[in-house]
Amino acid sequence: MFDMKKVVFVLLALISSSCSTKSRPQIEEPFRHSVKFQGESIGLIAEWYTGDKSNSTAITKENNNIDPARIEIGDSLIIPRGLLLNSKPLTEEYVRAKNTPTASPDIKVPVSESNAKVSDTQEQSPLSKRSKKETEELIKTREDLWQELIGE
Repeated sequence: MFDMKKVVFVLLALISSSCSTKSRPQIEEPFRHSVKFQGESIGLIAEWYTGDKSNSTAITKENNNIDPARIEIGDSLIIPRGLLLNSKPLTEEYVRAKNTPTASPDIKVPVSESNAKVSDTQEQSPLSKRSKKETEELIKTREDLWQELIGE
């Protein structure tokens, strides 16, 4: 009635197909960052990829072969996957922006004998007004860029 060879063949085919569909655990490759720009630091790299500068400690532990105080162009750093929020490559513009000092409105110039003749009640010069406005615009632009980068 049934051809025994066909039954055995079908059973073997079913058994072999069920064995081959078992998935093997995949080993996830570590995320690597290559230092490309002057001014990169562990803190800056941590802030870019993880959103938090304080994750620099975990990155330092993961990269025990690199001195965090002496990162050089060409160094390759592992960023722990569990901390990774952004996998886009670090940009030169971001590095430059983070390393460019900006004027802070909280900083006051001390009065010395050489500039004591200028009255404290005198109005700011047009140049200093313009500088303050430009600084505020730059700060807002940096904040807008950051919000765009982190997707908010």
